[in-house]
Amino acid sequence: MAAEIQQLSEQSNTAAKEIKEIVTTLNTHSSQTLERVEETKNILKKQTEDFKTAIESFGHAQAGVKNTVDGMKIVKQKFGILESVRADTVSIVQNSSAISEENTASVEEIMEEIKTVYTSIAHIVEKTKALNGLSQDMK
Repeated sequence: MAAEIQQLSEQSNTAAKEIKEIVTTLNTHSSQTLERVEETKNILKKQTEDFKTAIESFGHAQAGVKNTVDGMKIVKQKFGILESVRADTVSIVQNSSAISEENTASVEEIMEEIKTVYTSIAHIVEKTKALNGLSQDMK
């Protein structure tokens, strides 16, 4: 019976050593697992920060695009105004040109009338001189 107890004691010691080795291995694996979990946690933290930075950058880019679009709308409005002013200016120039042509024609007509009046006055002066001459001859 002592041999059996001895044998059980040795088996118990062997089992205890095996359990101790298993526990040591588990501790080692647990430590490694904890290290990996910590590394993963740090990687996730870094990725989260990078993601937040990317979102912030996209927000700035979006704001920049919105500002550009707003600016383009303003430029489009200004071009519309400029086009309207250009059309008005062309119309005014065309009207001025037409008025100038009418004025030129009127001035030419007036000049012709003045020439006619001067010619008539010259005839009257000649006739008056002739009448004066006849009047002097009759005296």
